[in-house]
Amino acid sequence: MGAPLPGEVMVDIALSVVPEPEEGTASIIAIENLVPAFVGKGEVNLNCGECGFRVAEGLEQASQLQSLVLICPRCKSHLASRL
Repeated sequence: MGAPLPGEVMVDIALSVVPEPEEGTASIIAIENLVPAFVGKGEVNLNCGECGFRVAEGLEQASQLQSLVLICPRCKSHLASRL
């Protein structure tokens, strides 16, 4: 993604750490590599609320990832994407 262009403001949002959901109650995405799972050209970054790892970079808006539980590849925390 790189540095923001002049006039752009990057927004970092820490996702809430949640307990592991019961099977069949949520869509879970396990991020396996130590790189953001979602990369775009927007100005919103989503970070793990436990360790700060960036799970999504450059979203147009935080609500692009709704009703998902992401598993951080670094600390294995479950993260709620409902914002």
